[in-house]
Amino acid sequence: MKLLIQKIIRRISTFLGIKSYIEKDYSLNRIIKHYLIKNNQNIVVDVGANVGQSVSRFMKLIKIQEMHVFEPQQDAMNELIKNYGNDERIKINQKALGAKKDTLMLNKTQKSATSTFNAYKTDSSFVKTKMKIHNVSNPDGLILNKVKVEVDTLDNYICSNNLKRVDLLKIDVEGFEELVLEGCIGALSNGLVKVIEIELTLDDRFGDRKNFFNIERLLVPNGYILSGFNDRYSIIERPIFQVDLLYIHNSIIKENNPKD
Repeated sequence: MKLLIQKIIRRISTFLGIKSYIEKDYSLNRIIKHYLIKNNQNIVVDVGANVGQSVSRFMKLIKIQEMHVFEPQQDAMNELIKNYGNDERIKINQKALGAKKDTLMLNKTQKSATSTFNAYKTDSSFVKTKMKIHNVSNPDGLILNKVKVEVDTLDNYICSNNLKRVDLLKIDVEGFEELVLEGCIGALSNGLVKVIEIELTLDDRFGDRKNFFNIERLLVPNGYILSGFNDRYSIIERPIFQVDLLYIHNSIIKENNPKD
């Protein structure tokens, strides 16, 4: 199955003229450790931290100097502060990141981790299934309420906090990934960000399914190479609707793999 997924991604990349590099081991944790374990002062940015699931994971995985986390929802923020508010390494920011400084309405769902700035599409097979499960007649029934959220860009944040680099950038923003990347294009073009982990939605809940290609067109020209993805969803059991992708900047690949 892994070989099949690998071949599919390579064929898509070749068709689009996109360079890709897939590690033999698909464990994202293993790949992150391979590139960052030697660094005793990793700077991590977690966009869409929710209640800190990835914060805990990264702290166990690599040595952290600073971790800048972003989460706009108050209930999730309360959990973050409760769990990590006393850790001087963790900088907690109650805001979202996007393509420009703005104020947007966030659609809150029953599970805070799936809240989104995007509107659900009425004709989406995914949304229709969710509506049936929750016994609602339209997509708005899946939304608990709307919350006004402050949005900034990662480029602005990097500049105002004088960050010299970002060793690991994690993005989990329910369909807002492209806009987050557009908001840090300055850092990307300068190779300031070394490793990027992105949770990507592949189903039709937000409309078109061009997310992967849009992400590739933002990252590949700036020197980032697709180096791994998770395989927690089996094609045999059900369609893949989300995937975690890992991109590595070519400069750090050359440093760690001098023979490649």
